[in-house]
Parts: sequence; structure tokens; C-alpha cells
Amino acid sequence: MRDVLTWSLSLGRWGGVHVRLHGLFLLAACYILHAAATQPRPLWSFGLLAVGILFASVLLHEFGHGLAARRFGGSQNAIVLWPFGGLMPPQVVEPRAELAAGLCGPLLNLLVCCAAAPFLITAGSDLLLLFDPLRPPLAAVTKAQGLSWDAALELVFWINWMLAVVNLLPAVPLDGARVLRAILTRLVGSRLASLSAARSGQMTAAALLIAAWLLLVRDPAAYGHSALPLSMLAVYLFFCGRHEAERWHEQTADDLAWGYDFSQGYTSLDRGLDPPAPRHGPLRQWLEGRREARRREQVRMEVDDERRIDAVLARLHETGMAGLSPDEQALLRRVSERYRARNQG
Repeated sequence: MRDVLTWSLSLGRWGGVHVRLHGLFLLAACYILHAAATQPRPLWSFGLLAVGILFASVLLHEFGHGLAARRFGGSQNAIVLWPFGGLMPPQVVEPRAELAAGLCGPLLNLLVCCAAAPFLITAGSDLLLLFDPLRPPLAAVTKAQGLSWDAALELVFWINWMLAVVNLLPAVPLDGARVLRAILTRLVGSRLASLSAARSGQMTAAALLIAAWLLLVRDPAAYGHSALPLSMLAVYLFFCGRHEAERWHEQTADDLAWGYDFSQGYTSLDRGLDPPAPRHGPLRQWLEGRREARRREQVRMEVDDERRIDAVLARLHETGMAGLSPDEQALLRRVSERYRARNQG
């Protein structure tokens, strides 16, 4: 979470929620403007409108997650926007709440599409073309020699449809991975469910990379501008999935180490130790150092939560849930979710 905050800009508090803009969104905005400017006739107004609609649609998507989370007793204190939603999901306490929160964001995007569809049909737009998430709707702009209300509405439909489709992919940090994890948690426990979602994300990333190459070979004129961002998304999802899998493997190893029965002596523990890891290059050592720093920061935060929870529980016993501040309620839910995940694992 610290890395997510490091690469983001604060936009202030909106409705009690701290909204931040991740660097990936700014990178996507630059790419959109570049793609619009390199058309046969530069479409600067179209590019600026696309960036504005994408921001509004992503923000609506994330507030949808927050509304669903609060409906089931969760909380959302911060939002970090990237081009396909948010990188800090709301805090929830059970798989049913995670399932609802994960689906509510894409559902709001689909509702926007449903609201725009009747007007587009009346204007004579071809909705079938808008269902291709890899081809921006440039026909109306080209035909009108500039922006028009139907071109803007086509852009609203296409962006929200694209957000819904992409977010339903089972890959971390997309909503599809959260939905898959929520479903599997009831069947196999939170730890195996999270590992399955991470591995699914890596396979999805490989499939996207192959799809980008095939589209570029098949029709470079139509998909030339989409192949590069699709490839970059695939690479990003792959490393997110690998990081998530490594995180859960490390947590499992830590739990096994702390839960070892020393009544049998230390010899069996020594036999079970892995051989010394080979030395890696400077990049790998730097990455491992950052991973270790994140792990220590996570441990420090958990220790701090454990230190504060006693006072919160005492206040809860005296005044009830209504007597706790929002931060104290969030702390209580966070610690409760952590204990539940350990028990289920």
C-alpha cells in the first residue's frame, strides 16, 4: 500500500474519502492525448474529452465499490485511481461483502451504458461497433468533422463498457480477482483462494499478451493504438499476480515458522531448512530489499494495530459501536478481518 501511495497525487477529500491519482492514470492520459494528436487530423478536443470522461467513469466506479462496502459494514477511507478503477479496495469483513463490493463498480459502469444506449440508437449509432473495447469510437468525430453530442455519448458508452469488461477479468488488482477470491474463500479458505486468484491473474496476463500480438498482426490499422496499452496492461497484471502470490507464500512460511513445535528438538527444523539461496544480481537484490522493507512496514503496522486495539475494545464495551470514531471502527474491522483470515487459512 505504501508503494501505491508513493506514486500518487492527492486530490483532497471528496465526500469524506481521500482521493488520490496514481501515476499510471497520468501515463494513460498522456498516451490518449498522443494517440488523438497523431490522427490524420489532430483530435485534441476528443482526447481531452476522453481523459475527462475516463476520470469521471473511474471515480464513479470506485464510489460504487465504497457504497457497496459500507452497505455491508465495510469502509472506504481512501481511493487511488488508475486507468481501470482503484488500487486500494475498500475494507470489508466477509466474503459476501467483498463479492458485492467487487461487482458494484462494473455494475455502475454497465448502468451508464444502459442509460446512454437509447439516445445512441435514436441518433443512429452502431452499438455493435461500440462493444469492441479495443477500438475507440472515432467514426462520429470524423463524420462530423469535430465533436458532437452523439460522438461524446458514444465515448461515454465505450469507456464505461471498456471499464466493465476489463474489470471482470480474474486478475489482481482488477475486480474479477476479488470476485473470484470471494467465491473461493467459502470453498477452500482465504489463503488458497488468494493464491488461486493470483495465479489466475498471471494466466490472464499471458492470454492478453498473446491477444495483443494477434490483433496487431491481423489488423494493425484498426488495433495499432490498442496493442501497446494492452501489452503494458498484460505485463502489469502479470507482475501484480506474481507479487500477490509471493506475498501469500511468505505469510504462509512465516506462520509455519512461528507455529513450529520445538518439543521435538531443533534437529528436524535444521533438516527442513532450505539450502542457502544463490546470490542474485543488483536488480534482484534491490527488489528483494524493497519487498523486505514492505514486509517490515506491514509488521510494524500490525503491531501498532495490536497495541491500539485493547483501548478500542474497552471503549466498545463501554459505549458500543456508535461511540467509536470512524478511525477506531476501521481499526476494529481491520483487525477482525486479519484474525478471520488467519483462522480460515
